[in-house]
Amino acid sequence: MAFLALALNVAGVGLLYWSWRHQSGVGVVHAPTGWGFLLLSAWAWMLASGAEFGVVQVFLFSGVIAWLLVLLNYRLQAQSRQLRGKGTGRSRDSDLPTTAGTATLHLPHAKAFARQLWLFIVVVPLAGAASALFTTVLVQLLPWQQGDKLVFTLYAVPVVWGIASWWACAAPRSYWPPLSFMLALIVSFLFLYG
Repeated sequence: MAFLALALNVAGVGLLYWSWRHQSGVGVVHAPTGWGFLLLSAWAWMLASGAEFGVVQVFLFSGVIAWLLVLLNYRLQAQSRQLRGKGTGRSRDSDLPTTAGTATLHLPHAKAFARQLWLFIVVVPLAGAASALFTTVLVQLLPWQQGDKLVFTLYAVPVVWGIASWWACAAPRSYWPPLSFMLALIVSFLFLYG
């Protein structure tokens, strides 16, 4: 069963990679088929080694297979570049960009630096604290045992923080993300400690 799961995993990641590399009309069929194979491989991994290890194995092997495909693509492109270089009489290093004698470092303007610093403050401490407290409040409302609530909170906080960070980065000039994070932070703080 593990061999079948691995074969389905390789087929799924391979089809997804192929549809990404060859974005044409045919890729419309390959991407859903690849996702379907990944779901089937998850099912096969779970049958082979249980639900806990099966989920871990499908994610682990998918990442490793994807990196191996990227490495293979890099090697093939490097060989292709090298063969093209030999055919024209150029050296292997001729494709590399040339640099001038002196290089200078250009610092960002104060306005751009302030905007990036503000985005960092919104995304890291503000979104992180709001996500942690808001998730804790939501999980405390569930009718579960305290240990289950703690475990679910530990798994849910990074997901909620990632979604909040994505929203803040997607709208960097909007004041809605920081205001929403502040509101969630205050309400959650008052619910937990007030």
